[in-house]
Amino acid sequence: MTETVETIENISQNSNTLVQCLICAAWFAGFFIASRVFKHVVGPRLTRAAQKIERPYLSTLLQSFIRPCALFIALVGLYIGVRLLPFDFIHTDAWRTAQNHAVRIAFIVLLAWGLLG
Repeated sequence: MTETVETIENISQNSNTLVQCLICAAWFAGFFIASRVFKHVVGPRLTRAAQKIERPYLSTLLQSFIRPCALFIALVGLYIGVRLLPFDFIHTDAWRTAQNHAVRIAFIVLLAWGLLG
């Protein structure tokens, strides 16, 4: 995923600032829509499929992970969108390290939320 983001960063650095900000917003909007589709369409269908194979623990586990997974999809879009922003401070090593740590922490929190839910 990092290589894809870096490739898109290289492409977007050749554009003007407004276009870059619109690209960032489009990335986030696309991932946000994907998270809503996952939460309201894919997740319930997976849960129903698990109920049909008569595995109640699987159905419960899938149901508890629908909201955390949807939020994680939206956070990935936010991560990519922020990485593409044309501001200089975002492209420093310290900022990227902070972003990577934030994504790891968010993943751990969402995993715990799913397991506890």
